[in-house]
Amino acid sequence: GQSQLTPSRFLHNQRYVTLSRFSLTLAGDERIITPLLYQRTLRLSALRTACSVGPNSNSPRIAPEFAGCPLSKFRGFDMTDPVHKQIGDYEIIRELGHGGMGQVFLVRNLISDRIEAMKILLPDLANQGDLGARFMREIKLLASLDHPNIAALRTAFSADNQLIMIMEYVEGDTLAHRLEGGPFPPAEALNYIDQVLAALSYAHAKGIIHRDIKPANMMLTRDGVLKLMDFGIARSGNDLGLTVTGTTLGSLDYMSPEQVQAQPTDGRSDLYSVGVSLYEMVTGQRMFSATSSFSIMEAQIKETPRAPIEVQPSLPKPLSDIIIMSVAKNPADRFQNADAFRNALSQIRDSCGSPGLPKPVVAAATPRPVQLPPTQVSD
Repeated sequence: GQSQLTPSRFLHNQRYVTLSRFSLTLAGDERIITPLLYQRTLRLSALRTACSVGPNSNSPRIAPEFAGCPLSKFRGFDMTDPVHKQIGDYEIIRELGHGGMGQVFLVRNLISDRIEAMKILLPDLANQGDLGARFMREIKLLASLDHPNIAALRTAFSADNQLIMIMEYVEGDTLAHRLEGGPFPPAEALNYIDQVLAALSYAHAKGIIHRDIKPANMMLTRDGVLKLMDFGIARSGNDLGLTVTGTTLGSLDYMSPEQVQAQPTDGRSDLYSVGVSLYEMVTGQRMFSATSSFSIMEAQIKETPRAPIEVQPSLPKPLSDIIIMSVAKNPADRFQNADAFRNALSQIRDSCGSPGLPKPVVAAATPRPVQLPPTQVSD
């Protein structure tokens, strides 16, 4: 039988026992610590390089992951006060946030005056081979993608021995932020998910798996067009060498069971994460409520989620059934591709009402016969 997933077994399998002990000085909540351990794939040497020993320091802070941790000398750009700093032909306007691999800034192209987004590998981590390889991979993956529902890569270059990406600046709001106001009407949620699935259909056809699908990586523009963001941990089907055995990447609440267990994944893992995201959009709740990272992982592997209609009785039953099918534990029991998922949702769209939003600009789905999940009768 399958061995029980325990905190000690997980940390042993992930090869982060030593790092976890060291990281206890950074935060006391394992909900914060554990995602840092395996999502960032930071080695102990990286933390020791980034953090000095003394309790007091006036060194700048480069990332929230290192909150409360004084930082030592950097190599590369001095981003202590980045506003109005010029890098190449770009002037930094302000910081937009931190990604899994770097800092993101709003910048202005000094030649064209176009406003864009700049992503720079985190200082002091530029010499870490794994992170550098991931950054190069993200550049190459994004350069191969051209789809209206995927944030575009404008260009990439190196400066001061650091890699820099210039991305399309998507002005809008993440669905994660919009969900803070409560669940979406079913038709609105289907509009967003249809666009996500259109992007994934395109990416999967090129052999690219996103591996971090979640509402925080879905940006809605003012025109109602949804952009899928952050291919930082995406993987090409031909790029197996950069996936380390036993390393888990992604966001716990949206991970597929196979991803939690660091097993091989394919496009159906992304579709599981889409189903989890849709669950949250129409119910206003996460699929699993847990008190720790380990209990979330256990739930993703073993627990059957409550049907969305039990959380929100006003939901159409067919929509609830489709969501449950999309988050089946066994990939063979889920939708086998993004187009099949899209077609299933399109068959129930009329019963979900009108979204009242601009029609999304997306690629048409390839028609395929879809077998909807059987209707379940409550006792």
